[in-house]
Amino acid sequence: MAKAKVVWAESALDDVQRIGDYLSAEASVDVANDFVGRLFESTDRLEKFPLSGAQIEENPAFRHVVVVGYRVIYRVLESVEVIAVITPGQNPKKILAFSKK
Repeated sequence: MAKAKVVWAESALDDVQRIGDYLSAEASVDVANDFVGRLFESTDRLEKFPLSGAQIEENPAFRHVVVVGYRVIYRVLESVEVIAVITPGQNPKKILAFSKK
């Protein structure tokens, strides 16, 4: 597969902002910045290896990578579309239901 463009859904960017704000308040700005940097680095590799994330058990059309316990949920179409960033306790079925086109 040729190099794929990674596109972030607005809701996924909102998730990152929310997590970053939480980490800033509960830990430190440095911790939040480190986490956000690691998160974007992990998705940068999807440009070259879009199928490298594991398929999601709840819906194999979607994949995920795990970054410090958070699941970055995406699907591969013409580009890599990042749908959400969720904590281990969140139910991906609810998120995937809103992501169907």
